[in-house]
Amino acid sequence: MIDRNSALAGAATVILATIIGGAGVLYYGGSPSRAEPSSLTQTERDSMLAATNGMSDTQMTEIQMDAPVSRADRNFMDFTTPDLAEAAPGQNLTRHGCVKPEEPTWAANVPPENAQQVLLLKALYDNFRYENIVQTNSCPCEVEYPSWDEADASYQRLVASRGLDEIPVMRDEVSRLVRRNLKASIDTCKAWRGR
Repeated sequence: MIDRNSALAGAATVILATIIGGAGVLYYGGSPSRAEPSSLTQTERDSMLAATNGMSDTQMTEIQMDAPVSRADRNFMDFTTPDLAEAAPGQNLTRHGCVKPEEPTWAANVPPENAQQVLLLKALYDNFRYENIVQTNSCPCEVEYPSWDEADASYQRLVASRGLDEIPVMRDEVSRLVRRNLKASIDTCKAWRGR
C-alpha cells in the first residue's frame, strides 16, 4: 500500500518533471540546431503530415516564411532620447539644448607645449559664465554659454600686461575664482530649470 508521503513525493516528481520538460521545450523550440527530440505522439505527427499533404510547395513556403519585420517593430524597445534640436555640423549641443560656441581658432590650434595658455583662456571663460549666472540669477543658453569674445579679450589683456611666463600663476588665480562661483552657478541653473 502507498502511504501519504510516498504519494506526495511521487506527485512532486511528476510536477517537477513536467515543468522541466516544458522549460526544455520552450528553450529548444526557437533553436532548430539544438532541437530536442519531439515529444509528439505518432498520431499527432501523422495528423500534421496529413494536413500538409494536400498543400503545394508554394503554400508550404508561405507558411514557413516569417513575415517581414519593419524597422519600427524591430526597434520598439529603443529607449534613446530623441534629438529635439539638430545641431549643425561643427556645433556642440549641451543636454539642455544649448549650442556651445566655438573656441577661438588660435586656442583650437595651440601646440601641446602651450596648453597652459588654453587652460587660462578656458578658466577665464568659465569664470565669466559662472559670474554672469550668479549675477543674473538665471540660466538661459546665452548666459550659460556666452561668446568667447569677452574671455579672449581678457586673456589678451592679461598676457600683454603680465607676460607669458606668468600664465600658470594667473591660471591658478582664475581657477580659484571659478571654484568659488561653481556651486552657486550650478544651484542657480537647477533652480532656474525647475529641478
